[in-house]
Amino acid sequence: MDKDNIDVKQFSGAEARCLCPFCDCGNDSGDVNGSRRGRLTASINETKGLFYCFRCEEGFNAVSLYARVYGVDVRVAYGELLDGFISGYT
Repeated sequence: MDKDNIDVKQFSGAEARCLCPFCDCGNDSGDVNGSRRGRLTASINETKGLFYCFRCEEGFNAVSLYARVYGVDVRVAYGELLDGFISGYT
C-alpha cells in the first residue's frame, strides 16, 4: 500500500471516493462483492470523518483509519494527529 499516494476523487458534497488501500481492489481481476477491478469502492465522508469500503466492508473513523494506514496503535495515531493539528496553528 502506498499510504502517501492514495488517489482521492471528489464525488458529491462532503463525500469523496478512492480505491481502498486495504482490499487492493485496483490490482485484482474479476468482480468480487459487486466491485469491478479499478472501481473507486471506498467512500470518505469529510463532514462525518468516516471511511468505508463497499467491497471489503472495512469502516473507520479518522483516527482508526490513520492507525491502520500507518500501522500504529489508535492511541499513537491520536497523539500524532493531535501533534500535527497543534503544529499547524503555531
